[in-house]
Amino acid sequence: MGLAASQARFLGITARKNSCELRSMQIAQEKLSITNKLTQISEDYQKSLDATRLVWDSEFITDGSIYDVSYDLLMQPSILNGYSPQLLTNNKNQVVLDSQYANALKSIGNAGYQYDQNGTRQNASFEQLKLGGATRDKAHFILFLDALNKNGILSQNNLEAMKSALNSTTGKNYYNPTNGLGGYNANKFAVESMNLATLKRYMTKLSDPSSDYMNELRKNYGTSYNDDGTKKVTDGKIELDTAYDKAVQLGQLLKFGGILQEVTDPTTGEKYKKVQEFEYIVKENGSDVTKTGSFGEAITQNKDTQLKLSDSNFNFTDLMNKEVTLSSDNADQMAEGMAKFLDNLYAIMGNFFAVNKDSVDQDYLTYAMDQICKLNGLKWDSTTGSVKRDGSNKVEFNSGSVISANNPAKHTSIIKDGSNYQVSLSNMAKGLLTYFEKAIEGFDSGYTIESTDEKKTENSFYITQDPAYYYFIKNPETLDMDDDTKLLLDYYSQMFNQICANGWTESNLVSEPEHLKNMLKNGTLFTSVLSDDGNFYQAPYTRNNFIAEVADQDAITRAEAEYKTQQLKLSAKEEELNIDMQMVDAELSALTTEYDTVKQMISKGVEKGFSTLGG
Repeated sequence: MGLAASQARFLGITARKNSCELRSMQIAQEKLSITNKLTQISEDYQKSLDATRLVWDSEFITDGSIYDVSYDLLMQPSILNGYSPQLLTNNKNQVVLDSQYANALKSIGNAGYQYDQNGTRQNASFEQLKLGGATRDKAHFILFLDALNKNGILSQNNLEAMKSALNSTTGKNYYNPTNGLGGYNANKFAVESMNLATLKRYMTKLSDPSSDYMNELRKNYGTSYNDDGTKKVTDGKIELDTAYDKAVQLGQLLKFGGILQEVTDPTTGEKYKKVQEFEYIVKENGSDVTKTGSFGEAITQNKDTQLKLSDSNFNFTDLMNKEVTLSSDNADQMAEGMAKFLDNLYAIMGNFFAVNKDSVDQDYLTYAMDQICKLNGLKWDSTTGSVKRDGSNKVEFNSGSVISANNPAKHTSIIKDGSNYQVSLSNMAKGLLTYFEKAIEGFDSGYTIESTDEKKTENSFYITQDPAYYYFIKNPETLDMDDDTKLLLDYYSQMFNQICANGWTESNLVSEPEHLKNMLKNGTLFTSVLSDDGNFYQAPYTRNNFIAEVADQDAITRAEAEYKTQQLKLSAKEEELNIDMQMVDAELSALTTEYDTVKQMISKGVEKGFSTLGG
């Protein structure tokens, strides 16, 4: 090869070598970029493991559902927030409203008064009173409710029921301008706990219509009933039961005066609950006449009765204090008598004792009723909430479960002495209470009911024998979850009073769950919650009992999937670059060898040329 050809070849090899070196540098840079990306996605994944979400933590969630915190859960009345406003507020303590609530307020023309620079008092709207100072009275509260209805927040039926209650004879109890501002606030779903001695005294007060306790309730709350026992009607709607009316119903149940059932008002067609006495038939002038009365009257005064009751005027307290027995030679009449007693007892458990029908408590009560029925030859129908009857309305009685004995006081079950059926109603009541407690606490609670063939009480340990046991009962002066109208009035009156007193502001972002979560977390928004002293206090979300911060498993799962996807892509790209690098390195190595060879050839050629010329 001549010198010129060698030089041309050398230049070509040099260019290719430079290109390979450049490509090698580019591949190295790409690999460094991939390394940085792998580091970044790893850091992002690690951060995602700390991702949290704000969820609603309420004792009223009984089906295991998980709810993310939302504006509606905070600011719309429901069982999930206990019908207690969880007001969103800013650092000025103004109530933060979404556009729907804000539009409702803007539609109210007159919210109160303000003074101009000359000191003249003028009507002012809620828009003008954003910093507070709106008038708190029943008239303005009704305007507020009307506005909520027009803007789709409050239904027409609820609005009508609430306005009817506010205008009723006892309406003064349903709006309080200091509710949530330090004034009296009604407890919701509250229960009282008391030992047996205190329980007996309390039941005695409820069972006596003329007791000081009942007189005080009537004085404070009034009644929704006319003197003839019919419901009072205001604005075409029946008036709501007052705390006194509830107490009267509890007293009737405790005296075994009947079953609390839904009835229809003949004037308005509305349904409400009322204690319905037991029906029985007597002979008058040779004809059958249907009458109503207490359990004792229905048992002892019914025509052709073969039932005997040791005390025809007993109440629940008597069952705890002494032995009350029912007996008969007629099995069918005995079954009917026990069925009436157990149905009344079930009503007492569901309305006097703290049994929440919408919670697992109802399952516990169903279990207890089922057990006490089985023990006494009967069947419990959980669908109807009563002792099971056949197609002809006859109580299904299992005489095969009856044992032979001679003293009902020694048994929790029905016994047979010769041809005579006997049962201790006192032991049935104690047994039911015990079965209910066993269902709650489990079979190792320490309480027992002997259920062998002997079934003797000396082998049992009722909760009524435990002086340290505390009973939980409903307080008629608290708002019950069945009182929808009262709960809504209480809820919205507290919200209205807070808006009037502290003002309000509008934010469209609060309706977006993600924005709401971020604003709560970064301290832009707070929740204001009613305290035991009757005031609302502002605090971070971490101090709200309804809000829990938990690991965001969905976000973590998404991040993990994204991390794995990106890692696979980057790893595949890195492997591709490694192969490219190997090929470039091989080519560069070959070019370097060839480069050195050609370079050496050129050098020798030059030396040879100079030697020839010099020679």
